[in-house]
Amino acid sequence: FRIMKEIYQSSPENLSYKNGLAISYSKLGGIYEATGDWKNALENYQEYNRLEKEIYQSSPENLSYKNGLAISYSKLGGIYEATGEWKNALENYQEDFRITKEIYQSSPENLNYKNGLAISYEKLGALYLERKEVEKALDHFEKSRELSMDLWKSTQGQIVSVTYGFAYDSWQVSDILKEMIQNGEVDEADIASKKESIKAMRREGYEALRPLAEAEALQQNQLALLQELADESWYDF
Repeated sequence: FRIMKEIYQSSPENLSYKNGLAISYSKLGGIYEATGDWKNALENYQEYNRLEKEIYQSSPENLSYKNGLAISYSKLGGIYEATGEWKNALENYQEDFRITKEIYQSSPENLNYKNGLAISYEKLGALYLERKEVEKALDHFEKSRELSMDLWKSTQGQIVSVTYGFAYDSWQVSDILKEMIQNGEVDEADIASKKESIKAMRREGYEALRPLAEAEALQQNQLALLQELADESWYDF
């Protein structure tokens, strides 16, 4: 960070140097976030966001810089979510989503941008779920799942993070639908078909993850999701 800051200060008009400094702030923020030091994490992510705004404004046609700005909002949203500041978390996640959607729409063939949009939907879905806004959560997880399924198919299940994202979204959608059925929020006539779609998506999520587990490519939390999707007793409702 110290060296990157000196380089930037020697030539502050250089966007590449400025972007390098922004990334340094992001990495410092990540370290503080990992240790639960929310105050310092927030301060570094705010600097990251400030620099990314300036970089994007200097070169708005550069999708990479625009994507960096979106990520900076997502990082801020994550800190606010972790500290229970729901309003600020929602505002930053929504700004991340708005920018990420624009990026994806300008280059829909780019798998990284499609994945970024899926993650944006996912983070908003998780926040809405924490706020007990179940229908909004379901809508966002369903849209994330649609994108992550496309990504999973496009990458032939070879990228762990993409495959896990698809399985995770499948789990979240099925879990929300189960809760809605149990709470009487689904029409009686639709329950049987909803249960079948739940089983199908959980099976898809499990079958997507299973080859990676056999290849010993999954981390502990990913293996835990695989076990969750394989649990037959979950269907007893």
